[in-house]
Amino acid sequence: MLITEAKMRDAACTATRAAAAKARSSSATRGTPTEDRASSDVNQSAWQALLIHRLTTEDAMPITTATLPALPEGLPDPRDRTQAWDGSEPAYLRWWQRLAEHAGEDDYPRVNNQVNQFKLRELYAHAIPTRAALERLLALGPLIEVGAGAGYWARLLRDLGGDVLAYDCYSPECNHWLTGAVPGRPAPVTPNWTAVAVANEGLVGQHPGRAVFVCWPPRPSNGYLINILRRHRPAVVALITQGMGPMRGRDDDFYLTLQEGWEQDHPQFLLHHWPYQTDNLTIWRAASPG
Repeated sequence: MLITEAKMRDAACTATRAAAAKARSSSATRGTPTEDRASSDVNQSAWQALLIHRLTTEDAMPITTATLPALPEGLPDPRDRTQAWDGSEPAYLRWWQRLAEHAGEDDYPRVNNQVNQFKLRELYAHAIPTRAALERLLALGPLIEVGAGAGYWARLLRDLGGDVLAYDCYSPECNHWLTGAVPGRPAPVTPNWTAVAVANEGLVGQHPGRAVFVCWPPRPSNGYLINILRRHRPAVVALITQGMGPMRGRDDDFYLTLQEGWEQDHPQFLLHHWPYQTDNLTIWRAASPG
């Protein structure tokens, strides 16, 4: 990468993060869809003004530049955006089946080390999808995913015919959850699995008929989930987290807010997960008034 291009990418990340932070900090004072759209436009214009590439179609990106150890024989390459599936199952699920399905607690450190070595959470997602979980989400109707990251879950849902809008407040080059992207050091290649638009949570208000899907949001809540609930009151929220409970010594304000006006479908949908994780899928529906 040329030095000038690297500087442009770094400047773009700085501009985009600043715009996103400004949008979030002022969200409490904004109250109209027009203002939400304006804040979203700030994010996108800051990015586009510096001519940084963003994926704008649903075509998969080429292989990323992440450096990995030699892959176990027979497993899909997590860097290759053409390998979202392995046969009829999500490619990520195949990794779990090989590394963790039959692992006992004594194997947890080894498995967790392998997950980190192959950067599976960064290259795929934190949550491991199954066909059953994807079909459960599809049954909710049109979806809007907030905090979609590199878009792996959105890609699988779209491949199965789902109507999914995917958003993240950071472009993947600037997203510290993704491979090679740390604050101030953008990733060398956009690691999108599918189209993920850059926008803040205000976009939810423009799509009131869609169920909101959020996978592994920051905990304790950084505010955007509470904003979605209080300002836009979605009828359905599909959530993948490790459940309610004190986080880092703080009450989990998001779950407290959720329980004020939404009721959980029971039972929760159990997912496969990596050692030391307990994430599952829960569906919440807005409670009837009175």
